[in-house]
Amino acid sequence: MKDSNPSILENRSNYKKFKTPNPVVKFLLNNFYSKIKNIVSEIECTSFLDAGCGQGMTLQYLADMLPAKVKAFDFDPACIEYAKEKFPSVDFCVADISKLPFKDKSFDLSICLEVLEHLPSQKRECRNYYGSLKIILYCQYRMNLILP
Repeated sequence: MKDSNPSILENRSNYKKFKTPNPVVKFLLNNFYSKIKNIVSEIECTSFLDAGCGQGMTLQYLADMLPAKVKAFDFDPACIEYAKEKFPSVDFCVADISKLPFKDKSFDLSICLEVLEHLPSQKRECRNYYGSLKIILYCQYRMNLILP
């Protein structure tokens, strides 16, 4: 997928990680997302949320298995602007994980990858996040599947 406007993100480490020519990093990312895809493929869902979507890289890796109803959010407006250009069929918004703009149990599956370690108070933000969803897959040093 060609980047339409990378200049707003090119100095960010997460963007650089996904765009690196380094074969070791590429191998590790593909291996990580392969495991995510294996887990997601076994969960039937009609609605999906990418919490802390960043530039939408998870959506790119999971594109062939996502349901029709896909929403994604991030707190960074520049990331959302970039992701909207790459994935026009996804409903993106700028939001804070501690103040979700969704009703409880709005999504069958949510993914929250590489987000929790950046939150100042993980327990407080996660309590709000967990209450809003049915099934959650997040990664913080290891993968966890949570059924609230």
